[in-house]
Amino acid sequence: PMELERIILKTLAKNPDERYQHVGDLLTDLRMVRTETDKHPSSKRSKKRFIPKKRNGKRIFVLSAIAFVLLLSVLFLLGKKFLFIEKTTQNLQSSWWQNSIAVLPFEDLSRKRNQTYFCDGVTDDIISKLSKIKELKVINLLSVLRYRNSQKDLNTIAKELGVANILRGSLRKEGDLLHINVQLIKAENGFNLWGETYDFSMANLFQIQEQVATRIAEALQLQFSPQTLSDFAANRPKDLEIYEYSLKVKELINTYLISNREDDFQRALKMIQKMIAIDSTNVQPYMWSTWCYQNHFSMTGNPHDSSMVTKYIHKTVALNPKLAETAALRGWEYFTKRNFDLAFKYYQKALKKIPNMPEFNHAVGLSYYRLGLYHIALRFLRKAYEVNPFYLFTGGVIAKTYLNLGNLQQAQLYFEKAQELAPENVAILSDYVIFLLRAGQKKKAYKVLQKIEKLQLNYPWLSYSKYSKALYFAVTQEKEKALKLLKSRSAQVYALIGMRDEAMKEVQRNEYKYPYLFLLNNPFFDSLRGDPRFRKVLDQRKKLYEELRERYGYLSP
Repeated sequence: PMELERIILKTLAKNPDERYQHVGDLLTDLRMVRTETDKHPSSKRSKKRFIPKKRNGKRIFVLSAIAFVLLLSVLFLLGKKFLFIEKTTQNLQSSWWQNSIAVLPFEDLSRKRNQTYFCDGVTDDIISKLSKIKELKVINLLSVLRYRNSQKDLNTIAKELGVANILRGSLRKEGDLLHINVQLIKAENGFNLWGETYDFSMANLFQIQEQVATRIAEALQLQFSPQTLSDFAANRPKDLEIYEYSLKVKELINTYLISNREDDFQRALKMIQKMIAIDSTNVQPYMWSTWCYQNHFSMTGNPHDSSMVTKYIHKTVALNPKLAETAALRGWEYFTKRNFDLAFKYYQKALKKIPNMPEFNHAVGLSYYRLGLYHIALRFLRKAYEVNPFYLFTGGVIAKTYLNLGNLQQAQLYFEKAQELAPENVAILSDYVIFLLRAGQKKKAYKVLQKIEKLQLNYPWLSYSKYSKALYFAVTQEKEKALKLLKSRSAQVYALIGMRDEAMKEVQRNEYKYPYLFLLNNPFFDSLRGDPRFRKVLDQRKKLYEELRERYGYLSP
């Protein structure tokens, strides 16, 4: 077919930039060729006897050679793809980084041992500063917190986090005076690359943090840009009381992300209100409010949380529109309003200022995921995952992305990792049920549903399981039970229980809810594949997929 010829020529292009940049794009185009071939009877084997024509031997040789090279290319790319399979993050390989580091939680040596939140704040501030070096992989605070008081040796920790260097430190705070000791260690051999001890007053905390970050960069043979160093000084917190409250809020949010306890979320909100009472013009409490409600929305799906996110985005933008965080928030807001042009414009601004922040890469990856541009989504999501492997939602979205690409093996690995982190998270378990159903594991899916029902006694406000349960009944052909559980229309459920007209109307109505690759790879739609209406929709979504990829695929992690 002509399309296959185009794929061959693209694979063999002289200019590397004109070749496939990702194995997924090549596999998608090959899958498209297969779909097109299945649609047109003329491409199928004829029942009549075929009498071969005399062909030019030289041409056959050339075409065979091209096909052979293409085959080798595909096998090579597939080999690279499946070598990516991993159980732990140390096997994640990336060309993004020149070096890597994990800043472990500072040990609290204060007399009363009551400065944990402050130690974590100092740790996170150093992480945030180092994250501004594009070539340096820096593990996020949420992921390193799990190694507080760990008995594991540094080399083991480094392997689990996929880094070459470890910074460990201790902090003693007595009144207004601080004592900090830091050591930068090469994990492989325990070699001390740099170390320093600081005694100073609270007023000099931010300058010391900047000095520590700069010395680490120098020891790793990297450097901050002059603009970044200037930004450090310009963005120093002006109110130490608000700064300390901010550290406490951060501790509560990180605890909530691990525990999912509603009490931690509510305590964080109360702490934020204290910050606003001190200074209502400070941008920090509004940024924290946005982050709080967004994570709460991810757990509950409560529309009130979503409206509060929008409210605090507007407040943050009004107070300081130049922050990288503000640009990312505006990008997310525009995306939710389907103004994709402005959304990706603001994402680009945010990534230019802080390219390695996992929250930014997660938001961009999630946006590409929702557009159905799964291969591009994976680039950003995997980068976010590398620097924050213990952020549950990134791993969950990666799992769903692989699932929608039809890669069940990779999807299973990420679902299993997510369940290791949060074995009682209802949202992750509900998505896992959908994976099991697509994989044909109905019995196991039922057992997971039973586990979810027990868990939901503690989380009655969550509604994730209803949809996965409806899909289960649809797969088992219990039509009435499936329809009773549906809170809104579902093309997948309709297609499974034989309501083809309803399924087609739903697919036709929602072009972003049912994107091209989702329709192409989802076995729940197999009953519709012979329907001319479905083929027409698939052609339309393929065209939309290519347009979106061309228009918005310009960002790079």
